[in-house]
Amino acid sequence: MADVSASDLDRRGAVLPDQAAAFRATRVAEPWQRYDSIVIGEGAATLSKGWYNTWNDFANASQLGWFMGRDSNVGKSYCNQLSDRSDWAQDLITANVEFIAPTGLSEFFDNPLDASVTPFLFTQQLPTELPMSLKMSEADEVLVVPANHIPSGFALQGSVVDGSPGPVTVPGSQGTPHVTNNFIFAEPILLAAKSLLTVSARLDAQSQRTFSGLPGPGAMNIPIGGGLFLRQPLWYKIKFTFFGPRYLQMRGARTSA
Repeated sequence: MADVSASDLDRRGAVLPDQAAAFRATRVAEPWQRYDSIVIGEGAATLSKGWYNTWNDFANASQLGWFMGRDSNVGKSYCNQLSDRSDWAQDLITANVEFIAPTGLSEFFDNPLDASVTPFLFTQQLPTELPMSLKMSEADEVLVVPANHIPSGFALQGSVVDGSPGPVTVPGSQGTPHVTNNFIFAEPILLAAKSLLTVSARLDAQSQRTFSGLPGPGAMNIPIGGGLFLRQPLWYKIKFTFFGPRYLQMRGARTSA
């Protein structure tokens, strides 16, 4: 059977329902996650477009974007789709958003806010005031919700600043950490190969004022012995993930036999 053609797609790039089953029957389905991250922290902007060195740059960006393309040196823990289009069809079934703040011994943080209030603002307030828009083909808006409506089934629950003599900052994430705790689309989005799917956001007024005025993010000075320290910039991350099978042409058997 021939590959899907332009006449088999709707105007968004999704496979039409009466064509999807026939096309997918000619492919091999495998579980897949499509994810991308925005990073805020010292040095981030030099690694990729759409990343930010300071809270002020992040808060005043005209648009925050996911799945709009990253630079090639971005690691796979942040993004597995450097282009704004994928090479395969996929059924998008669920989605989640993680707000990941750095953890560590607060006595080694050079910005005291990173050891106290900033992780709370980032993981608890910001998700309620960061409306996210999911668009297909740059125009068809299929979802608009605050980020906390797209819960994360991963990460720690809640934020903790331990009051011991050497307090430890353990930021959590929004939502209860359970694998089933994700946003579920009413019907799967049957995405064709090479279709454009993007997520964008912009801080609402309250959080924009707050984060515009925050210094940093700073760094953690890790003691490595002999009175020496390793300075590690603290990176805050917002990771968006889609879940659902992708469809590939038949490949060789995955076995050593």
